[in-house]
Amino acid sequence: MRVLWGVLCAATACGGGSAKPDAMPDTAPDSAFGAPSAVYPAFHPPVPQITKQDNAFVIAQPRVVEVYFSDDPETAMLEDFTNKLATSSEWMAMVHEYGVGPITVATPVVLTTTTPATLTDANVRGILQTSLDGTHPEWGPTDATTLASSIFVFHMPLGVQYSNGTENGCTAYYGYHNEASINNAPTPYAIINSCVPPPTVPSTLDLDTSTITHELVEAVTDPRPFSGYNTIAPAFAAWAFQGGSELGDMCELSADNFVKATDLGYTIQRTWSNAGAAGYHEPCVPAPASATVFIASVPVQGDPIVGNRNGFQVPMIGTAAHLNQPVTIPIDLLSDGPTGGKWAIQALDDATLEGATSPLLDLHLDRQLGENGEIVHLTITPKSVPPTGVAFFTMRSTLPGIRTVWRGAVGISP
Repeated sequence: MRVLWGVLCAATACGGGSAKPDAMPDTAPDSAFGAPSAVYPAFHPPVPQITKQDNAFVIAQPRVVEVYFSDDPETAMLEDFTNKLATSSEWMAMVHEYGVGPITVATPVVLTTTTPATLTDANVRGILQTSLDGTHPEWGPTDATTLASSIFVFHMPLGVQYSNGTENGCTAYYGYHNEASINNAPTPYAIINSCVPPPTVPSTLDLDTSTITHELVEAVTDPRPFSGYNTIAPAFAAWAFQGGSELGDMCELSADNFVKATDLGYTIQRTWSNAGAAGYHEPCVPAPASATVFIASVPVQGDPIVGNRNGFQVPMIGTAAHLNQPVTIPIDLLSDGPTGGKWAIQALDDATLEGATSPLLDLHLDRQLGENGEIVHLTITPKSVPPTGVAFFTMRSTLPGIRTVWRGAVGISP
């Protein structure tokens, strides 16, 4: 699912934060602060990898069937986008390492009814059930093999009040994908909500095309949700605790979530690359054209901590701390090539990024500039104990045209 706050964070470049203006420049290397290195990367920290269950599958040869309402004004543009995305280099960059190939785009289905004022997930499943009974040739073949490799993408025009049963679209999420059972065959589908964009997103169309990208990548790599590429090791649960661990979710907090794909002419959302992360390169692909080198400020954390999410205990690796008691951790700086100088470093409290008026964590860096091989130090002071028992922070690294993030977690005790 594409959660709303992650998109907003990306669209605003995750502005704000609590890096202190009194941080000292890194004027001379010493044992505490390391030294610039010509070995790239200078550090090799563990990196997140998204895995799937042994019996899970991906849709290697996906077929997309777009479903529109007859009065949707964006139909032609969204059809054009999907057709261009289907065989693009951007699409292959996002999915090829997971065993997925180009998309076959079927003839779109246009529902003869006008857009309803309200619609629910149950309504969509009902449409699929009645339309895929073999008596509606415009929906295409209905054999089990074809249905299992198809993604039916429902486009909700602007103004539709849509609910997935528990949450409302455009309030809690922009889109999601799921699987129905049609004639005892697994049938993936996706919902794309057309929403009024936040101020920093140019248009509703930009928001729609990025959401389509996100959901299609996840639908082909995790077609039966929570069994495909959706598993992350407990050590890296901080990356997925809030937004999810599917490939699109993992990049929602990227500092440059959206990219304008020049050969497509449309905006897409970047998604997670295991290969990129494992090679200490940009893990969210495709990278912006300006990102000529990958840089990262990686918190060194080794404490087992536990977060409480919806009544479930989620173990992860982070930093254990007590309320109002500071603890200091090193931040390793690495790049995959020469950067031509030092990059700017910020430590950002995630609660503030999500719109909270008061931070959960006070974050203080002893230096705000550094480069590959150097070390800075982050002092963390918990200011409140959240219901989850954990608070999160984002390390952001910035050079001209380059912005990257790395995630951290703090387990807070009274």
